[in-house]
Amino acid sequence: MAAVPDAFTERTLPSVGTVFCVPLNTGTFGAARVMATKRPGDPNLFSYQREYAAFVAVTNCVYAAPLTVSATRLRELLVDDRGALRAVWIGRRTPKNFRIAGLLPLTDTERKAVASSEERWSSWPWIIGIMHRELLGQVAPPIRKPQETSAAVPSQNIRVAANRQNIFSQWRNYHSTAIIREIQRAARTAQHSLNALATDASEEEKTAVLRSFVKAVNQLNSKQQFVNSVDRDDLVEFLLQLGASHGLDSDVVRR
Repeated sequence: MAAVPDAFTERTLPSVGTVFCVPLNTGTFGAARVMATKRPGDPNLFSYQREYAAFVAVTNCVYAAPLTVSATRLRELLVDDRGALRAVWIGRRTPKNFRIAGLLPLTDTERKAVASSEERWSSWPWIIGIMHRELLGQVAPPIRKPQETSAAVPSQNIRVAANRQNIFSQWRNYHSTAIIREIQRAARTAQHSLNALATDASEEEKTAVLRSFVKAVNQLNSKQQFVNSVDRDDLVEFLLQLGASHGLDSDVVRR
């Protein structure tokens, strides 16, 4: 397998327990923890994946300032609806703007959680996207005073209706400005089209607008190949919100 310039090596692979401080686009900071590592020869490390890899989990909190390993709530790991860790295997080195906050050894309970986790592979943008989508909900937590920098800001699972300024703006950490602009344009078009319908518009007329948005995204993705699993969740969330604001049930939107 050809060498990948930014792949982990024996020297750059982080230690188990490493805590990374992750800057977010709201001026706040998330935390990602290395829960396990893999090296050449380890089982289940297939040839199409990296020889060195780290299993990285998202913590269930954001902070008002760069955090240290002494910050509160670092052991609260984000989980999905099934109780599985929001964590993936990553084979590439951390982004340059990440900082190591320290080392937090795993507990026995955390080791068991890692052992029962799925073998999922992704990338650092996935980690950043999860933080923005599930911890912030596009609503920035309040910025605390400097003397309160170690305090954790409670997670906000708030979902706000997208508007001209913030539609998919959280994507700017991992997608180009051109892509975001096109997605925002398609989203605004869908919003305006729904608003322009008569008050007694049929379900079919409303869903036709949503289908037009999906078609526009698919056309853009066919050229750019940018949509990942986190992006798909964001797009579905936007459609559900938009449909609900115009009286469409979630089952209708998902058809």
